[in-house]
Amino acid sequence: MRPWTLQTQGCAKPGDYISMGYELLVQNTTESTGRLVGVEWIKYRYGVFSEVGSPGSPMHPPHYRAPDASWTPNSCANTPLNTHTDCDPSSLTCTPTIRQEDNLGLTSSVMAFSEIPSAVELCDEGSHNHDAPTRQNLICSSKSIWEVMRASTDFQNNRNVEGGLLESEVVFTYLRPQAPRIVLLIEDTNAMNVQKRWDFMRKAIQKTVTYDIPDGYNVGLVVFNSMATIKYQLTTLTDGPSGTREKVGFSLPRNPSKEGQQRRCIICGLRKTLQVLGQGGPTAGGHIILITGDSGTIGEAESIEAQKLIGDSQITLHSIVYPLTDKFPRPGGGLEYLAAHSGGHTFIVPDEGYGSVSRLGMYYNLLDGLYHTLTTIAPRAALPVKVHSKEHPGGLKQMSQGSFVVDPALGVDTVFAIFYYDVTHVGNQIHLVNPHGQVIDTVNMQKEYHNINMIAVRLDEAQVILGFGNIRLKI
Repeated sequence: MRPWTLQTQGCAKPGDYISMGYELLVQNTTESTGRLVGVEWIKYRYGVFSEVGSPGSPMHPPHYRAPDASWTPNSCANTPLNTHTDCDPSSLTCTPTIRQEDNLGLTSSVMAFSEIPSAVELCDEGSHNHDAPTRQNLICSSKSIWEVMRASTDFQNNRNVEGGLLESEVVFTYLRPQAPRIVLLIEDTNAMNVQKRWDFMRKAIQKTVTYDIPDGYNVGLVVFNSMATIKYQLTTLTDGPSGTREKVGFSLPRNPSKEGQQRRCIICGLRKTLQVLGQGGPTAGGHIILITGDSGTIGEAESIEAQKLIGDSQITLHSIVYPLTDKFPRPGGGLEYLAAHSGGHTFIVPDEGYGSVSRLGMYYNLLDGLYHTLTTIAPRAALPVKVHSKEHPGGLKQMSQGSFVVDPALGVDTVFAIFYYDVTHVGNQIHLVNPHGQVIDTVNMQKEYHNINMIAVRLDEAQVILGFGNIRLKI
């Protein structure tokens, strides 16, 4: 990305700031990069402006009519330019091609030709083109770059005179945002071996890591009972055949531990998680997503120690109580307070198990808790947006349907997902009805993800019509 300068103060006034991506500094250390940065620095420091036209700009077109009525490149140059133009110069989109080998005597202005190596000077009173409709002429009343710069205190009282300058290295110190670091801290005790709890846990982690967490985020996974074990070190999520998403998402054990829940050690889990977050740098700014069951309460001594660990490491704790089995939970009972004190949130997944099974709602609510936790970490624009959800009531009813709105702000990447307890519970007919009443038979558009109990229907751009729509699902 080319650097650019915001200038709102006018001629001879310093700019507001220079914007450039850090990639420009770390990936490209050539002279041409230095020239680009130097040009923007001159604009920022002295309140001068570009001396070349901009494609598409009626105020500063690529070409203009010179006094002799000829079409001329809109720029400031110390010598007539030899150009290659295969388009109509009267067009605002016609950009002249100016090459070094055709303009060996071109020395100015670097404010117009930063890509030409020989252009190392600035236009002054003698070389300035007063007729060209450049930003410099229109904003600075046709003064040359040097005329404006000489009025700066940098050049008063014989300061920085020609011949008295020394070349020196310029050192850039810059800060860049670090990709968010998330460690999933999962309870692994015999309480998770009840009904479908662990199965739902594995599927929810797989879906969240594989499909929901944005690209480039760093994710690790730790399980804990009476001790803690790292299942996956902090890793940058990538897609593709050699990507890391599925490796991280599938790193939970196939079966939970047989160790009793009463022996779980949340402090052990926090310490191990901080060890993972501390890889390659400080833990500050990291996020821990703790998923544990029972009531979410912890002892007073454990709470005090956990609060100190979290505060000293400057991380954010998010907790998900999965499942909530305490019939009379105490508000603010430990984990909720710790999460809120660190700036995080707590989500509750009620226990919906009966007999040897767990209702599908537990799985969906766990997914929901993970999704809403991500919304506190990642920008919403980086996450999928849910526009409609509905639970099939079961029983003898054979058809489930609902209405939804596809808003223009949501774009066209629209996916319908059906979560199921068993794939045999889902019929073959999934019909979408667009706002025009047209029925879209999705039989050849369905993709099954058995590992996360989901059927997805992705519509292409031509099939997405903004407005009210309906879905009909035969069970």
